[in-house]
Amino acid sequence: PTHAPTEPFKFYPRYDQFTCRADGQHSEFEVHFYNTLEECCNHPWLQKTTCLILGAAFTNPPTTGPTTPKPVTSPPTHHPTSVSTSASTVSPTKAPTHTPTNAPIMTLTTGVPTFKPTSLPTTRPTNNPAIAPKGQIVEDFEFGLSSAFQWYNSKPYSWVADDTIAMSGALSMRNTIPPGGQTCTLSLTLNSETGGLITYGIRHDIFMPWSVLRIEDNGEIVETVAGHSGEPKWSVQSVTLDPGEHEVAWIIWRSNSDSLPVEELGQGLVWLDAIKYTPGLSFNFDLGVFDMNYVRFSGVGTWAIDDSQPANDDGLAAHSPKFLLPG
Repeated sequence: PTHAPTEPFKFYPRYDQFTCRADGQHSEFEVHFYNTLEECCNHPWLQKTTCLILGAAFTNPPTTGPTTPKPVTSPPTHHPTSVSTSASTVSPTKAPTHTPTNAPIMTLTTGVPTFKPTSLPTTRPTNNPAIAPKGQIVEDFEFGLSSAFQWYNSKPYSWVADDTIAMSGALSMRNTIPPGGQTCTLSLTLNSETGGLITYGIRHDIFMPWSVLRIEDNGEIVETVAGHSGEPKWSVQSVTLDPGEHEVAWIIWRSNSDSLPVEELGQGLVWLDAIKYTPGLSFNFDLGVFDMNYVRFSGVGTWAIDDSQPANDDGLAAHSPKFLLPG
């Protein structure tokens, strides 16, 4: 028998990766298929410029497999037939990001978007985060939200990739502007055996009373950002972690007051980049020597290790030199 040649896979949106793929790994409920990457990146829930950059690796799709999705065995709860663009968030970039006002909420699973006709997510992922590795973890958003951390991105007011402003590399993450009384949240979760430090690059252009940024650790406010002086600029901030499970969140809150000044200051936007987790180090000096890979001495005198005043009534402790003169 003669076998007819198969055609390439169609492109379909990968909302969790901010781009499109043509690998045949779409959900059986997917209804949006396109012949080219550019056509797919015109989908109203994707930012076209970012989509094209991230999807460049998939412009030559494989030529095996079916050209149509698998038959639907059970109807999905809901399919969006149109997306309202009446409420758009004006980005300082050359491509505005549109927030659908009446569209169903898109809940991201492992590469398979499904849809729920609800308002805002009320729970975080319930699976326990994996214990963080011994070394550093770095997230630079060059491929969207990677698996470096366990991420939560609120819907429908979400953080999106921005290819016009970045502290390092080509991309950063930026909030969309929620309506009054609503929030836009991005958070990471990890389980740190040793504790450590989360550092992150941040650039913001928000002002009270219109908007405020809260940085939280397990629901406790670590810092509140309510304005700045001069032009917006990048800085590096940090959150100190104790041993255990942590959810570090960046939350934009939008005021719904009827008495706000007409002329708003700032753009109401925050950018994040170069998020890094560095595990903590613990020294108990019970080996009786300093590890010179981590310790450096300067000035007069020498620190010593002995059993004269240990913290737990036994063992060893380090102490400063005696008889130092004033100054």
